[in-house]
Amino acid sequence: MRVQTGVSFLFALVLACQAKKDYSGYQVLTTGKLSPVQVDALRNLQTSDERFDFWKEAHPDGAADVMSSADHLTALKEFLTKHNIDYSVKIQDVGEAIQISEKPSPTKKSNPNARYNLNWDEYGSHDDFNEFIEEIASQNSWASVRSIGKSVEGRDMKVLELTKGGSGAPNIFIEAGIHAREWIAPAVATYTVKELVENYDSHPEYLDNFNFYVLPCANPDGYEYSRSTVKSGVSDSPCSDVFCGYTPTSEIESQNIKAFYSTLSPVPELTVCFHSAANLWLYPYGYAYDSYPDNVDEIRRLGEDAVDALNAVNGQSFECINSAELYPAAGASDDYYASLGSRFVYTPELRDNGFGFVLPPEYIIPSGEEVWAAWKVMLDKIMPNKE
Repeated sequence: MRVQTGVSFLFALVLACQAKKDYSGYQVLTTGKLSPVQVDALRNLQTSDERFDFWKEAHPDGAADVMSSADHLTALKEFLTKHNIDYSVKIQDVGEAIQISEKPSPTKKSNPNARYNLNWDEYGSHDDFNEFIEEIASQNSWASVRSIGKSVEGRDMKVLELTKGGSGAPNIFIEAGIHAREWIAPAVATYTVKELVENYDSHPEYLDNFNFYVLPCANPDGYEYSRSTVKSGVSDSPCSDVFCGYTPTSEIESQNIKAFYSTLSPVPELTVCFHSAANLWLYPYGYAYDSYPDNVDEIRRLGEDAVDALNAVNGQSFECINSAELYPAAGASDDYYASLGSRFVYTPELRDNGFGFVLPPEYIIPSGEEVWAAWKVMLDKIMPNKE
């Protein structure tokens, strides 16, 4: 989900301003297709009533997902009925769904020979991500890890640099985990690294011709906090799970990312910002309707080809659309990277399978596999010196 704010970087810092809550009995309701009048009503509700958490924001001809506690569920249903908004229950009990998403997959495979703790049968910790990329770097002379700064709580923000392509090769930047509750994003980003490096022999041309820079977790404090609390739009309150920052790049994590990205030369040919959960492949710009980069036609074509390959793997139904078609949102990362000259920029909103942000871990590997198919299409088509 994208932040609808004026910050230059998408940021959902989760601060420990509240005690751990029990979300047993909380429900997520999903609406039917919305008219413009209904969208306005829901957006007013979102900004004026903190009892309800919008997991998917309202937009014309789309559906909104709204979480409510059991105490306020009747009020939410009455509001929807008053505005003639059809709805159904998407998640019956959020507390139970969180417990499921925190558990390893029942098909989890132990690997006593693994050199790192991270696996893709369960969601890893921020320390697991850092250990994983450090191990990748230690095993390959053309890989290194750069600390780009500390988070508010002092966690190291580390970028894996895969520079086998050498000086002058096209750069590719991967950002994931800037929204704390979207656990599938760092999981898929690290799965991509695993495929690139550990299956190098199957496709050496990718690491041989590109340089990859991967930030697995752009919001480490929020990510760790969400692992013990709840994955719960956007708020101006610093105590909110979805605090968006006070000003453009006001938060230290955003400043760290901005400073690092500015060092990449040439400007990345391709930048991908992983999010969830909407089965969409978004491209800039998102700040207003009918605003596009000059090369929008080639961006759209490449995105559509990537989505076709993704959908063919597991029968998903992703769509490639302009970000503003979902809903206009100023200040998103993809707009920022595109404004700096990155040729192809995408925000994949990864699958939810009806679970929203509490996607069970059994879907990590299938998500990684289908996104890898999209990667192959994109990398093949932008391969340098390709005839």
